[in-house]
Amino acid sequence: MTTTVHEALAADCAELLGLDAFPRDADFFAAGGHSLTAIRLVARIRARYGVEVPVAEVFTSPTVNELAPVVIGLLGGDLAPAEAHGA
Repeated sequence: MTTTVHEALAADCAELLGLDAFPRDADFFAAGGHSLTAIRLVARIRARYGVEVPVAEVFTSPTVNELAPVVIGLLGGDLAPAEAHGA
């Protein structure tokens, strides 16, 4: 299920940045992200998983490989998809 979080974040990053794919080790900001797209990413995480990731966390953890564990940690081991949260 951890892979699913990574895959979902990579897909969201790709879509937000207008890319076909987003490698898990790519830097969100080096790939064209900025503060507004970071806010949009955080909103997608909230909608999908029902957790609040601070926008500042995207700046300090700008790759999928860094951000996914933050999301998983906020889930407290509950890796249920958005459907479980009514999103």
